[in-house]
Formats: sequence, structure tokens, C-alpha cells
Amino acid sequence: MPKTYLGFSQKHKKKVEMIDLISLFEDAARTDRQMPGVIRKQKMCSWVDYPDEITSYGYTAVDDLVKIVPDQIQVDRWEIATKLLNELEDKKMRKVIWAKAKGASWVWLGKRTKLSRQWIKEKYMEAIYLLMYRINKDSVNKLYIINKITYKS
Repeated sequence: MPKTYLGFSQKHKKKVEMIDLISLFEDAARTDRQMPGVIRKQKMCSWVDYPDEITSYGYTAVDDLVKIVPDQIQVDRWEIATKLLNELEDKKMRKVIWAKAKGASWVWLGKRTKLSRQWIKEKYMEAIYLLMYRINKDSVNKLYIINKITYKS
């Protein structure tokens, strides 16, 4: 039986790598798209009176009515990602990291920030490396967070 440390076995990672952080931000952006909107848009206060027949509303297959919602692990990872982004001092780099997680290209990011694509990529990697260093600096207290970050779905 493997030795355990704070309830986690030794097979779990104790360090976060850059690829783990990049995949964390990409998963968080995907989860953000699945979450419900902040403002609930309503067009009517009440329903118009219609007959209670299934054909009066139009037929809809059951598969079309299924709504995809994120599970608890995805929400936890989203929360960790947003807290990590808030630890960055540079507001532009927060936006760059989030835009890259959503799938923006380096050329588009370079045009938006008025920097070259190579320079913005270098700054992006520097910010990810800084976050990785801050997490790994004191890994004893952050083992739970490291396991959430390195979680493979």
C-alpha cells in the first residue's frame, strides 16, 4: 500500500507544470461557456393561453431538451483558475491568458495588445511560469490545489 500524505497517495504529483496550468485555463474557459448567464433575459411575464396538447407547441425530441451543465470538479477548477488569474498584477496579461484559453490566435492577440505575436507569446509564457513558481513555492499547504490543477478529465 502506498504511503499517504494528507489523505493523498504518493502517486499524485507534487509539482504543477506549465502544461497543467494551460490545460486548467482551457478547461476553465470551456466551463465558463457552459455556466448560465448572469442576467436572465425574459420577454414575457406570463405564458399565453394555449391548449394543453403536445402538438400545439410543436414536436421536440427529448435529446434537444438536454442542457449541458458543468459538474462540481469543473466548477472547482474554474474557481481555482479565476483565483490564479487574480494573483497576476498585470491586467493585460490576465486578459491575454483568458483570451488564449478561449482559443484566440497569437496574431489576433498581438493586434489587440499592439505588440508582436512573438513578444506576446513570450510574455504569456513568462506569466504562466510566474504562476507555476508561486504555486510550487510552498507545495505542502497547497497539495489539494495541486491535485485539482493536475486533474485529468
